[in-house]
Amino acid sequence: MASTFSVEKARAQFPALAKNQIFGDNAGGSQVLGTVAKSSISEYLVNNNVQLGASYKTSKISTETFDKAYKVAADYVNADVGEIVIAPSTTQAFRNLAAALKLKAGDEVILSEVDHESNIDPWLHYATLAGATVKWWAPSDHSNPKLDVATLRNLLTPKTRFVACTHASNILGSIHDIKAFADVVHEVPGALLCVDGVAYAPHRAIDVKEIGADFYAFSWYKVYGPHISLLYGSFKAQEQLQSLGHYFNPSGTLMDKLELAAASYELTQAVIPLVAYFGDNPKQTWAEIAQHEEVLQKHLLEFLKSRPDVSIRGDVSPAASTRVPTVSFTVKGKSSQSVVEGVEAQSIAGIRWGHFFSKRLAEKILGLGEDGVVRVSLVHYNTVLQSLLPAKIYCKNRLPDPHTKYTGFQQIHNPNRKWPNQVLTKPPVWLSTDLRDGNQSLINPLTIEQKWEYFQMLVEIGYTEIEVCFPAASQVEFDFTRRLIETPNIVPDTVRLRGLSPTREDFLARTVAALRGAKRASVCTYICVSDKQLKYQGFTRERALEQAVRSVRYLRSITKDDPESAAVTDWTMAFGLESYNEADHDYAVQITEAVREAWEPTEEDPLVVVLATSTEVATPNVFADQVETFRASLSDPEKISISIHTHNDRGCGVAAAELGMLAGADMVEGCLFGNGERAGNVDLVTLALNLYSRGIHPGLDFSKLYDIKRKYEKLTGLIVSQRMSYTGEFALQAFSGSHQNIIRKGIAQRVEAAEKGIRPIWDIPYLPLDPEDLGIPLDTIIRVNSQSGKAAATWILNRRWGLDIPVELQINFGGRVQMMCEALAREISHQEVINLFIANYALTPSEKHDSASNIGNISVTSDGTLQTVVGMINPADSFAIRIDGTGPDIASAVVRGLHFMKDVNAAAKIHHTQRLSGRFDGKYCVLATCVEGDKTTWGYFIDENEGIAQAMAVVSASLHMYRRKLSTLPLKKQNTMAKMAASSATQTAATA
Repeated sequence: MASTFSVEKARAQFPALAKNQIFGDNAGGSQVLGTVAKSSISEYLVNNNVQLGASYKTSKISTETFDKAYKVAADYVNADVGEIVIAPSTTQAFRNLAAALKLKAGDEVILSEVDHESNIDPWLHYATLAGATVKWWAPSDHSNPKLDVATLRNLLTPKTRFVACTHASNILGSIHDIKAFADVVHEVPGALLCVDGVAYAPHRAIDVKEIGADFYAFSWYKVYGPHISLLYGSFKAQEQLQSLGHYFNPSGTLMDKLELAAASYELTQAVIPLVAYFGDNPKQTWAEIAQHEEVLQKHLLEFLKSRPDVSIRGDVSPAASTRVPTVSFTVKGKSSQSVVEGVEAQSIAGIRWGHFFSKRLAEKILGLGEDGVVRVSLVHYNTVLQSLLPAKIYCKNRLPDPHTKYTGFQQIHNPNRKWPNQVLTKPPVWLSTDLRDGNQSLINPLTIEQKWEYFQMLVEIGYTEIEVCFPAASQVEFDFTRRLIETPNIVPDTVRLRGLSPTREDFLARTVAALRGAKRASVCTYICVSDKQLKYQGFTRERALEQAVRSVRYLRSITKDDPESAAVTDWTMAFGLESYNEADHDYAVQITEAVREAWEPTEEDPLVVVLATSTEVATPNVFADQVETFRASLSDPEKISISIHTHNDRGCGVAAAELGMLAGADMVEGCLFGNGERAGNVDLVTLALNLYSRGIHPGLDFSKLYDIKRKYEKLTGLIVSQRMSYTGEFALQAFSGSHQNIIRKGIAQRVEAAEKGIRPIWDIPYLPLDPEDLGIPLDTIIRVNSQSGKAAATWILNRRWGLDIPVELQINFGGRVQMMCEALAREISHQEVINLFIANYALTPSEKHDSASNIGNISVTSDGTLQTVVGMINPADSFAIRIDGTGPDIASAVVRGLHFMKDVNAAAKIHHTQRLSGRFDGKYCVLATCVEGDKTTWGYFIDENEGIAQAMAVVSASLHMYRRKLSTLPLKKQNTMAKMAASSATQTAATA
């Protein structure tokens, strides 16, 4: 690992973490390192999986690797190789150790009531057999159950032989001071301390010499490795053990004494790459891991402590010195099982409930039943978000009653509203605020070069009003605007550049300086008009009105009233009523009238007043009433152009804009694809294409919509939603079989009409407009998954080959397509559909299927009454096929002439003959069936000669019937029939 811990880099080392899951059950077993699972274990099994200790080369390599793993494992815990044994599990290691410990009557054994049962039951069992006395070591504080030295000292006597405890609780995460325990235990001559380190080892380095334990065990599978364990026993402690091995076992090491058979070779050698994960400086690595884990448990514990219905079990301190990030809790009035299942039902998080084999701790100390606790156990590869998510998902409140916190919106009185009866007949003036509202909301605002490219895209689309800057915000805004103006032929004469500024004279001066020299320019200055915003800004209505008028007069003096400036630039002004939708109507009109008098607009050069739903708070009809009432209240409405600036906080930005247009708005401001603060500004693409789909040209060009989307995504770093109207990947696509069917039929009828010179109105169900108008090929609109039906398959064959398959084959093939999707559990591509058609109905999928000459020689002749088909074909995946038959039609001639069909009582029929387009342009495609009883098989063939195509299609259908029949017979009969068919073909070829 790197010297500075990175959770992202750590996660990349664990293949399982790439799954869509949040793993919070690490105390039950961590995820496995990729170097361990993918390379180390598999490499060993493939190349070195032999018995150890032999003299041949592979065995030597295997033995050396095994011995090296033991040495690495011993070094990892700062022990001698002779002091460790690798076992299948910690539970098994403790059981073997208990069997080897020579307890006798009168010995005293001290067991902890907070331990996992694997560190209790073996000692209890063998102590009982030996007649030894068992004493129980219990925590004095049940609210934060931790073992302490004082209680231990009171239990110790000269007869104490053995003490067992845990390093960290597998439920509570509490860390015990093992060194202090060891010092006290060793005050009794011969007394031994055995420590369960399973819950501690995934979080901290282990130095058995430093902590002083006589025995120490942990599981590698909880430390990012395979399902094995390590047990340490000091040489001194081993003197009190008897060997469990064979009579000739030398018993000089812990392995000799306790390992009844050699540890798993492949799992043991995996310790080598596992330990390597902690790097050249493992002490630093573990310190950084502890630091990260402290952050994890801090966030989780703080959240749980904020919940009055949650009881944290154990230490509530997040300090890494006192606990590891295994956190358990209970929820008032809820079973732990229901809490966990609730999390699972609502998320991808994996956590657990229960007592986790620390049943004595859960029941006796914590006072819990079998249901136990909810446990969230984290390790260093978990993120802060993951640490919180499982608890937050379940512990989140139901939505509180909103009536004490929120109020309804005061609707404006407009009993004679006219807008509901209006109809949109023309587009508004469009103003793009992508380079301002859109840009300010990006995580990384656009650079000058990115703005430059974006501006050119807006011009190409057709925008003539473009808000390009807020010069007071940054130097980039100013410099970009100057570059636009000073670079020849970049800003078309038809385009007006707008700069945005608050009502402050210094900011206005800066904005005018940025726009100076432009052919057409506009300054939009704004002020908040809602009472709540005025309140939080410390303004009164009177002060805001005074500032607005003063600022407008100043702006006028440096723009249209400045002869030098006015001679170069056609200046206009827009005045923005920030949060107009939340303002008092009369005050909004009052301030507008005052601004109008200060600016003195004309009908030819009106004042633009921007009515902004800066935060959307009401339904779109309320905004429409506001717009209509506002216009009706103006004393000189002809000299004012109303622009609406809607946001999408409630998801109604487009609807509000459209109703606002019905209510009399002249201009609409917004961004491509709904970019903008919070939930975004109104999406100008959707608005424009809504008009276009109703026969009103918006004056904007989205004929290359996907190119525009790709450029937008590249420049902004945002991703357009797959479900975005018109633009999203799925917006003009169909998965549903019923939708696909009617789309296919509708487009087929349009094609027929076009061939007759008719251009009907677009009325295809499920497609609000023609995708090709937006540069989207029709071929892409049908997608194929398990919900698709025969329509999708039929569509693809028609678009690729120009083939129209009959209904019976549509049903047959549609079923196969659906089965493939279900088997793969995914969408399948158009090419996969084509390949499936070839595999199921072609004569020979492994050969070209568009010419008989590719696989043999065949002739079709007629004497006017009878058809004769003669030839030999050699499909690559079949025996040679001889045809020599005569009949009233080609189908019957082929069936009579096929040697292998003599065992099949079937009839063939040619169903469909068609000249193809596309890849097989001009060739004939013939579809045929072969029927035996209630069984039908299909076949097809493509050839330049219609008669040969018909004959070969019948051969294909017949061969599929033969193979189907063959598959139903016993294997012996299959072999006999296949040999007879092949022999017949060979004899015929020899005679020929």
